[in-house]
Amino acid sequence: MLRMAALAWILAAMLTSPALVRAEDRARVAQTPDQPTSVETVNGIRVERHGTSVLKIDTTGKGAVLCMLGLLEGVEKIGSGCRAGEDPEFQREVRRSIERIDRFVVENSRPGLTLEQITAQRAARDRMVVPHVSLCAKDSMLVYQALRAGGADKLRASVTDLLSIPREPVINPCL
Repeated sequence: MLRMAALAWILAAMLTSPALVRAEDRARVAQTPDQPTSVETVNGIRVERHGTSVLKIDTTGKGAVLCMLGLLEGVEKIGSGCRAGEDPEFQREVRRSIERIDRFVVENSRPGLTLEQITAQRAARDRMVVPHVSLCAKDSMLVYQALRAGGADKLRASVTDLLSIPREPVINPCL
């Protein structure tokens, strides 16, 4: 199980993604278990409206892009802070994968979103990053080690598959 601090950072990364910054773009979990008032699917993204709340779910089978982005951002922090110099090929691929996902987010999000905005949002989040000790705790390392076990080639292939269908980047389903 992840240490709460590391999990909090990963969740903060996912929930403060630039694609989610504007309220009208934010996918919010409905507060009631009632049936949705409307449902539509656009490019594999199921949009459920529950009153004023909107829940967006990736149904492509490829995975939720923003979920993977948040996980990779956390893995990058753990790798650079706790395993610097260890398995440089994997760590480079994590950074490249984040860059690829960033470009996908810009290309498939609301008009006007830029890489600069993504970078600024990430920098703001980094200022709130969990202490080095929490990221390097045994439990936190499990996520890093699990992803690293597949190696750089498997990570690259997974991200390629994730990004193979142009669609709105969403966070659900995640974990």
